Amino acid sequence: MLLISEETDSLVSLIKAPFTLFCVLIILGFISDKFLGIFEKLWGKVSRRIFDPTTDSYDPFGEFTSLDSNIVSVSTDINIKFEDVLQELENRKNQSGIEEKNNRK
Repeated sequence: MLLISEETDSLVSLIKAPFTLFCVLIILGFISDKFLGIFEKLWGKVSRRIFDPTTDSYDPFGEFTSLDSNIVSVSTDINIKFEDVLQELENRKNQSGIEEKNNRK
């Protein structure tokens, strides 16, 4: 009789674990869906505050994204090697930025 009880308990625990996991996943799905719905509603207002193409002539996103391509273009045009950049950074490791700026004057 004791063996049947232990087997039943283990069977019940095997059924409960996936069911509990399934319920938790469903609840998390509803919460994340609600969060994404709120985010989508707010994003329209937030994105217009950052950049409104009807009133702004300056596009901060465009400026930022074009920066990468400009850096790559200039560095390839003047033949800068990546090792040279790393060496320059290593040389400046112990140098204060304030000192460097004051030495430029």
